[in-house]
Amino acid sequence: MYKLVNESVISKLALNQTTRTRERSIWIEANQTWREYSSVPRDLCDDYGVCGANGKCTIGQNPVCECLKGFKPKSQELWDGMDWSKGCERSVPLSCQDKHTDGFVKFVDLKLPDTTNSWMDKNMNLEECRAKCLNNCSCMAYMNSDIRGKGSGCALWFGDLVDVRWFADGQDLYIRMPASELVKAAMIAASIIAVVSGMLCLGFFISRKRKPALKEKTKRNEMVDPSNGGRKEDLELPLFHLSKIVTATNNFSMENKLGEGGFGPVYRGIFCALWTGSGDLISSIMSNAFRSQ
Repeated sequence: MYKLVNESVISKLALNQTTRTRERSIWIEANQTWREYSSVPRDLCDDYGVCGANGKCTIGQNPVCECLKGFKPKSQELWDGMDWSKGCERSVPLSCQDKHTDGFVKFVDLKLPDTTNSWMDKNMNLEECRAKCLNNCSCMAYMNSDIRGKGSGCALWFGDLVDVRWFADGQDLYIRMPASELVKAAMIAASIIAVVSGMLCLGFFISRKRKPALKEKTKRNEMVDPSNGGRKEDLELPLFHLSKIVTATNNFSMENKLGEGGFGPVYRGIFCALWTGSGDLISSIMSNAFRSQ
């Protein structure tokens, strides 16, 4: 039953059994027309059981349907053709004789399955709920019936799980799996942990190996300038005395001014350097830009 918060608003609800849609509209008096307020389904995953039994629908994924882990398409040919009506079946069938070797895998962020074939008890805790499901060969999944706080109560599902979809803030559901699937899941988890641990160790080893080399390179690129109070300077950055800059720019002549930037005027400087490494006199001219201080 629906009840209007504002009874002055005229509203109607239309159900279409052919298109399986529900549209809610409100009357706009000024335009004398109906305006759609909301409608369902809002997306493909809103269609009931679109992925069939034991399938999961995820908006943003292509295709939107996939089998739950531990399940496979009943008809791979139809599934590949994006006909998911046949749904999925278990990769390894359950055996009632081996029910006590079964276990459960936790699935997170789900819209829960259709509750037509479900059972609830508000007085049980999660461990009692698990034990009750494990002792019943037909029980396929369980969870807390009340998820508030730490959770309480018990909800069980029997038979196929229908109309499951992924939600970012969905609920947790524990789905029954045979022992072989539990071993497979544990091996996958162990492999992921091993790979991540290996990458972390490799990164640590490489960083330890590079650290001495970086220190040595830093030492080679540094020098101590006595005129600078003994502070270390980078050899790749040339140092010029102010008197040399004044001479090179002809006392900051306007003829040598290149322009102005955010830090002040910029000048062109011409240096004449003498080098006698081989006993010869070599004259070289270098053009550099300087900022007036």
